[in-house]
Amino acid sequence: MLLFISLALGYREFNFKINKEVMREIGKYSLIVGIAGLGFFLFTRVNILILGYFGYITEIGYYELVNKIILILLIPSSILAQVIAPDITSLYYKKDKQKLISKYKKYMWFSLIIGVITALFTFFAFPILVKYFLINYNLEVILTSMNLLLVLLISQSMSNLASVGFSTASGYAKLNMYFLLIFGVINVPLSIFLVKTYGFIGIIYSTLVIKLCADILFVYFYWRIIPYLK
Repeated sequence: MLLFISLALGYREFNFKINKEVMREIGKYSLIVGIAGLGFFLFTRVNILILGYFGYITEIGYYELVNKIILILLIPSSILAQVIAPDITSLYYKKDKQKLISKYKKYMWFSLIIGVITALFTFFAFPILVKYFLINYNLEVILTSMNLLLVLLISQSMSNLASVGFSTASGYAKLNMYFLLIFGVINVPLSIFLVKTYGFIGIIYSTLVIKLCADILFVYFYWRIIPYLK
């Protein structure tokens, strides 16, 4: 809304007209992105429901703390993905696939390096954070959960750029949708099984395995299909 108001005030000389064809295309694409959001729900919110079902009410807070910190640390990669998206869309419509491949490799290596640095920094900083500022959460299970999920800082930094910055920007949001739905559905029975077997830590194992596999396969798969983009 703020963006709309700013644009309206900044560009006052315009004719407002509804283009049904454009609205239809935007609607279709928004539907695909929305369905992808459902897949993301299966990745995250369902895990909380599963923990609640098995009676791990207190542990839901632990899971949310670790998950939220991971999400906060991933904000820079999400912002970068949205910043580069217009440039990637331009390359896609110009059919400049060689430059697209070159930029994809460049950003994947960049996100890999930044992800490793961020993960290492968090590995040493998080115990200090909980020891002095989040004393009630200075528990072994939380530290273990964070250490296990730090790997996702690396893989999801890469997949954020691959999905938002490249795949969606080049008109292939369906690819994001398929991956999120497929792995989101797999996540449900796997999480149930691992929680039954290992208790609370099982949800961490499930999150790690599913997201890591989804991220790696997505980054690789999009790289392989770039030469065949229409």
